[in-house]
Amino acid sequence: KNLFSDLAGISLSQVLLSLQGTRHKQQGPLLLTHNGLSGPAALRLSAFAARDLAQNQYCGTLCLSTLPHLKNAAVLNLLQ
Repeated sequence: KNLFSDLAGISLSQVLLSLQGTRHKQQGPLLLTHNGLSGPAALRLSAFAARDLAQNQYCGTLCLSTLPHLKNAAVLNLLQ
């Protein structure tokens, strides 16, 4: 069982995905599947970052913001 198994089927309408250490980032819908991530944001990011991913043997750190329209201070304010 992997990290995403219990989250499969959840969709998020607007996220920001970025590949740490690069300038690659994409914003848009995201779908969590039983195998990982899918949807426009994930597919566009993997397409535009393909060369960087290949150079790093397809290893990297993916950063996910589920509230990309809010600044850090606003998120912290919501959580208080």
